Amino acid sequence: MDGAGIVALAAAGGTPQPHFLVTAGVLQPEVDSALRGNATIGGGEASARLNCTVNVAVGNVGAITALTNGYALLRQTTWGKMPDTMNASNGGIIQIYDWSYGHIVRLTGGTIQGGFMYCGAYSGQGIYSYASAQPSFFLAGFSFNQYGSATLSVEDGEAIVDLTITGGISWSGASGNPIYKNGAGTLRMTGSTQTRSSKPFQLNGGTLLCDNVSGTPFGDTTLNVNAGTTLGGCGFIGGYTNGNVVVAGSANKPATIAPGTVDDETGRHLCGTLTVGTEAQTNAVSLGGFSRLSIGVSARNLETKASTADKLKVYGELSIGENCTLDLVSNSAALEDIEGGTFTIAEADRISGVFAEVEKPAKSWKIAYVSEMIDDQPVVTRIDLTVPMKGLLIFLR
Repeated sequence: MDGAGIVALAAAGGTPQPHFLVTAGVLQPEVDSALRGNATIGGGEASARLNCTVNVAVGNVGAITALTNGYALLRQTTWGKMPDTMNASNGGIIQIYDWSYGHIVRLTGGTIQGGFMYCGAYSGQGIYSYASAQPSFFLAGFSFNQYGSATLSVEDGEAIVDLTITGGISWSGASGNPIYKNGAGTLRMTGSTQTRSSKPFQLNGGTLLCDNVSGTPFGDTTLNVNAGTTLGGCGFIGGYTNGNVVVAGSANKPATIAPGTVDDETGRHLCGTLTVGTEAQTNAVSLGGFSRLSIGVSARNLETKASTADKLKVYGELSIGENCTLDLVSNSAALEDIEGGTFTIAEADRISGVFAEVEKPAKSWKIAYVSEMIDDQPVVTRIDLTVPMKGLLIFLR
């Protein structure tokens, strides 16, 4: 189709159906299972649209693809009547409704948005984001089938944040399977979930930014931050019995917690607090061997005349193992642009262990392990960073 009109599919489609290529106008399935073949929407200069006017207008099809200037409205799909793959690329948009079923999501600078998608597959299920100069967005919730492992694969493209998921990532029932975040790209999660898996969420590659405003992106599940990966964000993790964070690197590939997030337009680091646990449900953060805690300190704010620093806040215990490094980073090109002061960079109900090494941009930056009396015993509960005031900094350097 390359005209501006509407082509209606008013009867259930047979199999096989042709591959519908819509570069302009509207393809409009109007009855149950009217579309049973592949459909590619967009890719040209004109607006193109797939407009399902009823639920389950899509039968079992191979793929629904939305390209540049393409918009695919699927409404509800059900078990046995769903696309095998949803592809959104180069600005294309796929709109789903509540209780939509799918199998695999593929994004290359595109968007899938709407309510909630349930995976109807036992193997291969996942959200796959491919390298692109444009960011990809999954603006919906996603529930994996509980009987198979699941993948969030994010390749590293030119976009600052490669994939943003705003809905909760969950299981269709109590699961004994892990979710793997693979790929060298950056994944931002802003949603929350309450489901549980007996296997940890595995951060196996790249960067994961937890920028949710409440709850936790992982539910009642442990998060493993593995060698060569980075956990960041200004959000919340834990608050459930199993909502702990376990960090473990290797000699050549440290695992890193880096509180704070990133401006997805400029790439500038934004200082902030990453929180684990709640007052009602404590959780633990374990920095195992070859782990790093990376803390950024901002330049002086022009309005407040103050600098800010990242912070790891733990309701529970923060344990620091052997061969761990505290990495202090200036977010300003000139140290003189940082307003001196004392910043709490880690806080917990209890902090055990010390960092074997502290990397810092100036010798004058000092850290202190601060104790308070708990049950008549001194307990370390925070780590402070002191940056000298401007005039003293010049003298000390």
